[in-house]
Amino acid sequence: MKKLIVILLFFAAVSMAQAPMNKPLIWSPNRTHNFGDLREGQIVAHNFKIFNRGGDTLRITKLRSSCGCTVANVGRKVLAPGDSTLIRATFNTRNKKGVQRKTIFVLSNDPYTPRLQFTLNATVYGKNDNIEMIKKGPKLKLQTYQIQLGKIDEGSVKTTHIKYKNVGKYPLSIQQLKTSCKCIKVIPNKLKLQPNEIGEAEIKIDTKGLQGSLARTVMFYSNDPLDSIQMLTIFFSINKDKK
Repeated sequence: MKKLIVILLFFAAVSMAQAPMNKPLIWSPNRTHNFGDLREGQIVAHNFKIFNRGGDTLRITKLRSSCGCTVANVGRKVLAPGDSTLIRATFNTRNKKGVQRKTIFVLSNDPYTPRLQFTLNATVYGKNDNIEMIKKGPKLKLQTYQIQLGKIDEGSVKTTHIKYKNVGKYPLSIQQLKTSCKCIKVIPNKLKLQPNEIGEAEIKIDTKGLQGSLARTVMFYSNDPLDSIQMLTIFFSINKDKK
């Protein structure tokens, strides 16, 4: 009986190992590219390479981008096992300024990764900006840009905290904190930070009347010349089954 169980477990393991090889598998060695410093009006492009590492035909069904300023084209939409092609991503900086992060999604028939994400990063300056002087200015950096709070009992008040720092070389001023919901109250301990100084904000979430899985935001407005508006997203779900 034990021998039979061992044999069955062996074949099950082999079957699981071979399962992915009978399906298309999309893969890319690098899914992020940083264009660095750009001048407003420049049009730049980068090629991402994708492979089909599976055992069946990979079909690219659609390409999507997070902004009309970013266009993506694929060399071939159908890849046999072992084949590769290029995703050419073009970013137009017209009317853009500051820190930029654009995403491209490649949709395919890969059952494990039906939507593969690529990211383009850049910092865009005005045509006449003194880049070196701007780089020496104040710079806001949040401790994190996403907070996961999990389940919260409906009707309770949840408290969390976030730290923020001036990583620039001139004084930073937090000019405004704006929330996406009246249920959120933000209490910062500092609104003005010297270079390398750290501040902390207490965030209280009143869950009365809320339900479901939610995402709420806190916007930080500052005198950071490159990234004057930064967003913190808070994820949580409401538990109505209190015990």
